[in-house]
Amino acid sequence: RDHFRTLGSTPKNGYDARMAWHLVVMALVAADAVPSATNSDDNLQSADFEGALFALINQDRAAAKRGPLTRNEPLSALCREHAEEGATGDPAAGRIHDRIRDAKIAPGAYQIQYTVGAKAADAMARLRRDAFAKKVLQGDYQEVGVGAFWVPAKPPYFQVAIVVVQVPKPVVVDPREGQSGTWIVPELQAAY
Repeated sequence: RDHFRTLGSTPKNGYDARMAWHLVVMALVAADAVPSATNSDDNLQSADFEGALFALINQDRAAAKRGPLTRNEPLSALCREHAEEGATGDPAAGRIHDRIRDAKIAPGAYQIQYTVGAKAADAMARLRRDAFAKKVLQGDYQEVGVGAFWVPAKPPYFQVAIVVVQVPKPVVVDPREGQSGTWIVPELQAAY
């Protein structure tokens, strides 16, 4: 019976250490019931946030007379994972460039930007205040991945990773390249 007593508890004051163990177990069970970052509600909330931030990025591009970005869903999924890794301190966050290359989802040049905010407008305001981020988001890019991870801190916020990508223009190869001699357009061959 004595091995259950802790923190100076005595039967006299009515506090028995066995009760403390029950409270610890109940606290652990309750902690499992607290919504985690992988909770489906948080995922829906993150998707809404990502969509709103994507719309704000394209609004800023339109104001700067730039074409809209196309949302790249595989890249957004990678950004979401990267935002989570950054928020949780996962060392894998440092390998984002390798993951982009290996997944072959950014065929051209790309830039990564980070921001945080409880609302998409807050996150966009931070990006607008950063001259480099503003320049990147209004640059010569065609696709974007936006990934957000809900961080239930006090106060809660979204950790956000954004990747903008240049899509290489298709290269048209001249069928005469590497050949010598005269080449006549097929439509004109009948005249010769």
